Amino acid sequence: METQLLYEIQLFSLSATFPYTSRHIYAIFRSTTPHFRARYIIEATKLVIACNQFPSSWTPTITTWLRFGLCDLEVFKVLERTFNPLPSTLGSLVVRDVQLPKRLFKMLDGESGFSNEAKDGVVQLLRYLFTPRTLVYTGVAKRKNIDLENDNTASGDVEKVRNAALKVAADSTSEQEQEATPYRCVVTLWPVNANSQDGYGLARAVYLQRMDVVDLLLANGAMPTMKDNLAIKIALGRRDFKLAKRLLRHVKQGHLSNGQELLSIVVKAGARDIVDLLKAHGVVPDMRTVRMLMRKR
Repeated sequence: METQLLYEIQLFSLSATFPYTSRHIYAIFRSTTPHFRARYIIEATKLVIACNQFPSSWTPTITTWLRFGLCDLEVFKVLERTFNPLPSTLGSLVVRDVQLPKRLFKMLDGESGFSNEAKDGVVQLLRYLFTPRTLVYTGVAKRKNIDLENDNTASGDVEKVRNAALKVAADSTSEQEQEATPYRCVVTLWPVNANSQDGYGLARAVYLQRMDVVDLLLANGAMPTMKDNLAIKIALGRRDFKLAKRLLRHVKQGHLSNGQELLSIVVKAGARDIVDLLKAHGVVPDMRTVRMLMRKR
């Protein structure tokens, strides 16, 4: 009885500090189920979106879910199963550009205090988020008849559905005039944005030398050139030339910016094979770099 009451208080208050008010209360909330954590995240997300005036759509909703420390793979799967589709997204649509939070990559740090099990859980969550998947939601909503075109509603028709739903919400008809209308929502989730937070994830993974995460991000479109080639600079700074070459091979031709600076760093380090790789990207050494090359011979 006491535990259930505490759960209800937390869901009502949505407090981030309440579970830490005593050791007893902390022990109770530490053992909560994934379903309770998912309920908390859903309600707290509504508050975050309302306070920040984010658009009420799937991308900011899922992005906000991932920012909660409670959101591991098990909880995220419960969120996907139990989430009620937004009225403005009934029909079929594709969700793109979900942002990865920095917290996931910070957890991988050896000094973060998280267990190896928690770190492995982060990698499992990342692999799941990079997997394209389709979710189908069905149910019954009380509303006036709205032509949802069943499951043939294309993503371009979402605006029509949104306007119809808003019209019904604004209508002052009584509940007796409304009828239970079955709905079907087909959501295709594309892989999350591997370049979230200006490429923070890749740079952090390179710094931590987490090759499994580096390979996962590169395979899903992470660009080593983000933040002025930060990931490549970190690899060169660690004299990890093998990793630097791996990163450079994932840079599209003509997309390497500020290559002169990288070339100068590489020449000073004496990594001639990387010099050739940079030249292949069209980086032309200036006279100062040429003189350094001559001295290195």
